[in-house]
Amino acid sequence: MLSIEEVQRIVSQGSWELLIGQTEGDFFDCKRTAYRLEENRQREELVKDVSSFANAQGGFVLLGFETKPSATHPADEVESLRPFGSEHLDASRYYAILRDWVLPDIDGLSIRWVPKSPGSMEGFGIIEIPPQREVHRPFVLVHTVQEDGRRRGLLVGYVQRKRDVSQPAAPHEVAQWLRDGRNYQGRVGTELADIRARLEKIQSGGTSGGEAGDAAIDPAVAQVRLDDALGATGLVNRPHYVLAAWPAPKSEPRTILQTGPDTITALLENPPSLRYAGWSLETFDHAMGIVEGKYRQVTNGDRKVLRLYRDGMLLHAVSAGEDFLGWGSPEEYRQSPRIISLAIIEVTYLFCLFYAEVIKDLAIPPKTITFAIRLGKMHSATDKPIRLNPYPAASALQFLEHRQFPAPEEYYAPDIQVRAEGFDPAAVAFGIVREIYLWFRVEASDIPYTDWVSGSQVISAEKIKSSSK
Repeated sequence: MLSIEEVQRIVSQGSWELLIGQTEGDFFDCKRTAYRLEENRQREELVKDVSSFANAQGGFVLLGFETKPSATHPADEVESLRPFGSEHLDASRYYAILRDWVLPDIDGLSIRWVPKSPGSMEGFGIIEIPPQREVHRPFVLVHTVQEDGRRRGLLVGYVQRKRDVSQPAAPHEVAQWLRDGRNYQGRVGTELADIRARLEKIQSGGTSGGEAGDAAIDPAVAQVRLDDALGATGLVNRPHYVLAAWPAPKSEPRTILQTGPDTITALLENPPSLRYAGWSLETFDHAMGIVEGKYRQVTNGDRKVLRLYRDGMLLHAVSAGEDFLGWGSPEEYRQSPRIISLAIIEVTYLFCLFYAEVIKDLAIPPKTITFAIRLGKMHSATDKPIRLNPYPAASALQFLEHRQFPAPEEYYAPDIQVRAEGFDPAAVAFGIVREIYLWFRVEASDIPYTDWVSGSQVISAEKIKSSSK
């Protein structure tokens, strides 16, 4: 991961080759060439990209750098330099468009063309967005819609940088902010929701609104929750992977009604990860209050949702398409839809690692943990059945069409149960991955990123980490 200071140093020194192989992330985004401002879509892309950095921690949009999907991260990495002439970047037009489309103005914004080397006729476009004062946020996109030269309406939007993606807010999120006020929702709203949830618990005799007690969670209730999460994100109509875990007996996490450091809420907002820009549970979202008095939730656009219920159930649903588990260009994914082994193994391991922390926080020690595994839309959402690419990222076998294994059916929905005592995230994750491999008709012995510990095969965190090297 390059820090904003490291990107600044590369730009100021003209050390462009140092960008090759680097993964786009929080502080820089690359474009193959300058924006084509005569096209409305390109103007929209410009204001979306720039405002997203202003709404985050600042950063750079670098023009003249070819990227490709990374084989080891769900992000693009710089592949080559594509310098262009200064005549292709009219900074005055960039400034004018951003002034017209972004409110308020972005402080310290710098747009310039710099030569590749002293005296060169070719170079790169640099859009530098300094960190902005919190009092000036949010930076919103405002665009006048005209018809026959007359104003017909006004479009308003909000975009924030989340790792390698400039993520637009969903319409319902914008509506919520306008209705309640962004600062109210983030501060006062959370406190009121927590107070409400605590009162419900007291009124119900400490049984978490009737959801926690000595019984196990009904599998039918669990399935309704899975379906609800898929429906809320739109993943129900796209290839998806869902993991859920719940304890028996069901029990409330002790700190789910609290916020701040050392709470399960803080872990929901900053879940365990193994490496920068890996296939993680991270959403870069805030768990605003207790939804319907039942659960906390964080999302990352329409490709991830992570929920923790007050009865101890953890649910994680992600896209199995080209935007996450099948990471790559849309065209590449259409031709060969697949799930990347490193992606599904890393997500599964991190989910189990997270649930180990949930177990520690439960008010009642569980006896068993049930894991629900769901793979869906494996046939109907693509022209070809989605295949499992079972090999490590460095293996040449992953590029052979006949060495990838198609999903045998549209859906896969097994449940497995493990003992809570001595819960080992690495061993449980291997057990889940093994079931998935076997469903795709791949031998368990072919599962990569594993080790043997005390005679048992487990997922190896160190081997996942080393995949970035």
